[in-house]
Amino acid sequence: MTYKSFEDFYREAEIHHLVVWEDNGSLISPPFCTDNCKDYSKVMILKDNLEFINVDTPLATSKFNAMAKVDESLWFVPYGIWDQFNVVLEIKNNKPITHYINSSSKGQFYNLASNGSSAFSAPLGYDTVSFALFIKNGIIKQIPMPNTGELKKHMGVVFHNGYYWSPPRGESYDYNQILKFNPDTEELNFIKTDIPKSRRKYSDFIIAGDKLFALPLGRDFELKHMLIVDTLTDLVELVELNVPRFVKKYNAGVLLEDTIIAMPYGHKDDKENNYGLLFNTTTYKHSTFDIGQEFGGKYRFRSGIEFNNLAVFFPTGSPNIEIIAIDITGNIIWKKLFNEYIFGRPIVYNNQATTIAYHIKTKKHYLFSLTKNFETKFTMLF
Repeated sequence: MTYKSFEDFYREAEIHHLVVWEDNGSLISPPFCTDNCKDYSKVMILKDNLEFINVDTPLATSKFNAMAKVDESLWFVPYGIWDQFNVVLEIKNNKPITHYINSSSKGQFYNLASNGSSAFSAPLGYDTVSFALFIKNGIIKQIPMPNTGELKKHMGVVFHNGYYWSPPRGESYDYNQILKFNPDTEELNFIKTDIPKSRRKYSDFIIAGDKLFALPLGRDFELKHMLIVDTLTDLVELVELNVPRFVKKYNAGVLLEDTIIAMPYGHKDDKENNYGLLFNTTTYKHSTFDIGQEFGGKYRFRSGIEFNNLAVFFPTGSPNIEIIAIDITGNIIWKKLFNEYIFGRPIVYNNQATTIAYHIKTKKHYLFSLTKNFETKFTMLF
């Protein structure tokens, strides 16, 4: 198996839909769009039948990568990895409403979290983005952030104990602020940390009790620390991990009971990034396990879910790695390779692990499902 960047597929493939969510028993997927189908502009809805809602979006690659529900509306925030794409899309009563934000940046917002009555997205930004997005009462607000010129500030956002939280990512060595946003007062605060110097520090928070845990990604060896935030006190801890020396460590994790199961991402030039992580969120004791896959660019952002008391990881963005199911002790219970497909991020739907699968050669889109007995099924969509 070899490394292949997902960005290569942006140029080669014709992926119309890749990410999917559930709402009231229906599967919802916004237009994703790779370079060869930038004009595609439909929201896909699947329940009893397959339906599409035509929406008004300009040409762009990777239009929407995140969705959240606020009150009775579905909201999609703009990503647009290489294009100036400033559309926020709302679906209300199956009717599309197009909103525009005051920005011309690229790769703007990667994730969106909701507490049911509001939603918040921290800026990523392949170009400079100096605001976050806040949605409430049908209104979109651009919440100003310090304009430091930093690129790729944040990825994942979670809502917990009354606040929205996001760990620092950042392209530079110096961006080290945890973002905290109060949706009631609309107050934005930052918690500074003493994170070791590294680029692309953390991707996401995993919620365990009152604490948030961020797995170290990092483009530099020095970052090998679990970032932990107590959401009741704002106390920050850094726990140095005793793990093998490699960069771009962990970009996907799943909580099973009190243990985080994490899978390595890895750099394309490394040959020792084949170690998963077990981390106990109560004792902080941890260990590694060998997944037997050494090439870089493996398991990506939120590619894992808890399913049937296992952590199940999907090869989102890469056809060269296996779907893999791991128990709480780090044992690989099941795995299977489907190297003709690109998979989206999984959800649990109808008691099955479900996602969209794109066939690389035929360019057809499928709904993929995995049962608790590890039976797999591809149902063609179009």
